[in-house]
Amino acid sequence: ALHFQSLFTTSFPNLLGLREHIYALVAKNETSAYSLTMAGLSVALLGLFLAATFSFFSTHSKSIKKIFKAQQLDYKPELILIILFFTVCGANIISQTGPLSPRYIYPLYMVLIIWLSLFLKKIRKKSSIAYILILLVWSGFYLTQNYEKMTDSLVMKDFKVVNRKELLNDVIKFCRSKNIEVAYGDFSHVYKANFLGDNSPFFIEYLTKPKFYSSGYFQAKAEQSRSQPNFAIVTHTDDIKSIYLKYLLENKVAFNSTAFDNYTVYYDFKGRSSQIEALRILMDKHYIY
Repeated sequence: ALHFQSLFTTSFPNLLGLREHIYALVAKNETSAYSLTMAGLSVALLGLFLAATFSFFSTHSKSIKKIFKAQQLDYKPELILIILFFTVCGANIISQTGPLSPRYIYPLYMVLIIWLSLFLKKIRKKSSIAYILILLVWSGFYLTQNYEKMTDSLVMKDFKVVNRKELLNDVIKFCRSKNIEVAYGDFSHVYKANFLGDNSPFFIEYLTKPKFYSSGYFQAKAEQSRSQPNFAIVTHTDDIKSIYLKYLLENKVAFNSTAFDNYTVYYDFKGRSSQIEALRILMDKHYIY
């Protein structure tokens, strides 16, 4: 029963992006004009989706009864939507953990949109004004909500895209200024760095066998990088920084370093060649996925 309740009171409203403003009004007592408007539109759109679902089920009520009675069905392509709906809902309800996240019912978003489209088609035949009004409310609500999320995540402000500084660009420029052709780092940033720097310098995981370079091109580049004498190590956490500093100091390897907020670049190593080469794969024993 709790899984059923959670599915239809939490997961589905979250899937459709309609729960946030209703919850803010009911649970947090947010009563600003914007909150009240968005909550009202959320309720209206939720009612619209329910009406569209009821309309589709009513149209195919005989087929639904046959599905539950396991009787033979007449071929109708749209019945796959009903079967998919009940299958996904049933799987979420009977599972041990229940519908923990809306992602478990993502396939049903397509189903609900199709049902809503068919419902709007019926409305258009009866009233073009109502049809246009619903489309305006629907598109306006989701446009506003998307803009709100983008402003909250600092992607946009005052209807303009926020140009945020990318620290990896500073790392890339620095490596180029020092003629560093290869840089070793964590998989969480090496791919982004290769994209931003167009593989110049080439960033690679500091492992014997990089786990996330599956293509032949990157495997070949990784092998070639082993022969490049001028390389750098790029760390992004204090733990990894401590591992490298401890190794460098214990083995008396001279080096230079430059910090860029979270990133620290170690380069210009001087010492025994075997100890310097070991820096390329130092994280083999420490890497955790």
